[in-house]
Amino acid sequence: MINKDYIITEHAKQRMKDRRISVKDLEIALEYPDISYKGKRGEVNVVKEVGKGKKKIIITAMFKG
Repeated sequence: MINKDYIITEHAKQRMKDRRISVKDLEIALEYPDISYKGKRGEVNVVKEVGKGKKKIIITAMFKG
């Protein structure tokens, strides 16, 4: 599985809870994104469709350092 060198901010944890996104879903998106693109501030955004036809969105998650 993915190297666990990431930090999930309190904001992202709350959004994950609100949207019923598990840490496993997060790790799958990070390791096997459907789409990966550079953001306006140089960050890398990843998108992954998971579940039974439902799209889950993880926001404000980033690598620090």
